[in-house]
Amino acid sequence: MDGLQKLRMITYLTPGMPIGFYNGIATYLGDVLKAKVSVEEVAGCSGPTTVGRDPLSRREADLAFLSSPSFLWLKNIKPSPVELLGAAPVFQDNRFDGRPETYCEIVVPDDGSFDAFEDLEGCLWGYTDLQSLTGYYGVLRKLESLQSEHFFSGNMGTGNELKSLQLLAEGELDMAPVDANMFRIAKRENPAFQSNLKVLESLGPYPVQPIVVRSGLPIEAKRAIEEALLKMGSSPKGRALLDPWGCAGFAAPAEGDYSSEKLLAHYGP
Repeated sequence: MDGLQKLRMITYLTPGMPIGFYNGIATYLGDVLKAKVSVEEVAGCSGPTTVGRDPLSRREADLAFLSSPSFLWLKNIKPSPVELLGAAPVFQDNRFDGRPETYCEIVVPDDGSFDAFEDLEGCLWGYTDLQSLTGYYGVLRKLESLQSEHFFSGNMGTGNELKSLQLLAEGELDMAPVDANMFRIAKRENPAFQSNLKVLESLGPYPVQPIVVRSGLPIEAKRAIEEALLKMGSSPKGRALLDPWGCAGFAAPAEGDYSSEKLLAHYGP
């Protein structure tokens, strides 16, 4: 694309979603847009936490992969440093039916200890971070439905979903909520997760983690990125980059897809 020499991508979703997924997207966008595309990882949180100091507000990043609660928080800042991109990943899961969705999987040891969510009362659970929908807020919503203020004996912040699964497999936790798409990859990469862990209950569906661009990015650039991603799944080269991560392509979301998460906004950073 004329006028877009570089595109600075940033992701807050690794290592749960492997960096290879984002590198593949960067490679594809670089080829299609004829631009230099870089990828930066931010560890330990699913989105920005400090007003005005995040890379998007400081114009140090152009495009970001982050959690839904983080998007809502950034969107409500005046003026907002972000805009929703009209493309979001669609993963290969029969439950999604081609929609950009995910689930909060309640994962427990596969040893017969738990048969229902109610069996977890008095247990220790590990949450990803305070910005994660599938790794934190999904459980809070479940607890609200149970009308229980002191259901668990305690909780532990792990920093990322892979760490949550590792601690669960090692017996340090009783339950860990994780993103469905990330859990599918984690089981493939780590046979111990496949054989020793199971999904007790699936909460959702929720809109998949959104992609945002910084406010002020030229509208022509935003549209070019959207168009490229929406066509990625139908391109042989694009499919080759997405298939290893169980991604079928991208579809257009709407801000309304995230409206159900507004009930969680008061928990935000």
